[in-house]
Amino acid sequence: MKQNQNSRRNNQIAREKLASILLFEISDPDLALVTLTGVEVSVDKSFLRAYVSCEASRYEEVSAALGRAKGRIRSLLGHALGWRVTPEIAFEIDTTTDEAERITRALENVPPTIGVEKDEFGYPVDPADEDAEDEGIVYTSPTDLMAVKKALEEADVVTKGAEMTMVPTTPATVSVSDAKKVMRLVDRLEELEDLQNVYHVMDITDEIAEALDE
Repeated sequence: MKQNQNSRRNNQIAREKLASILLFEISDPDLALVTLTGVEVSVDKSFLRAYVSCEASRYEEVSAALGRAKGRIRSLLGHALGWRVTPEIAFEIDTTTDEAERITRALENVPPTIGVEKDEFGYPVDPADEDAEDEGIVYTSPTDLMAVKKALEEADVVTKGAEMTMVPTTPATVSVSDAKKVMRLVDRLEELEDLQNVYHVMDITDEIAEALDE
């Protein structure tokens, strides 16, 4: 959905009002423990898309409950906002948190071959190969990082540094819609002061890059 500075401000206002309505005005038990993760309001305020998250096992249950309550929610939101036009509301389940957990679990099971230095064709580099480059990057599992660094230094191999980073084994092909969800999650995570770096494994195609710039 195209946005401008004014509509982004409306997003925040609508999010606060809608979150209050879901928390205090709607008593459906099927909407318990549901979190409003984002709101997008069209430039003309005629349409509002709300993203909510919940446990993966409750997707259908929560979607049905939101469908039942949508009319009342829209009426309450119209009064709370006081805009000339009450926007039509569309609820969408935000699966980015579940996807992030799935990706984290996948990265915890990185195959051992990821730590082997490879040439430009993907074949392991023989350290004794005279044609090998004088410099290179060695990847290893996080638990072996300092041990590998120490072993290289003991072998008189000069190291420029050692750091933790996330290296995806296989870039994930996603739709434009899913890419937007992931980037919303990344933006929210980057706002946390305790986090230094946020990674993802999406394959950012030209189509996705163009959509993210809108």
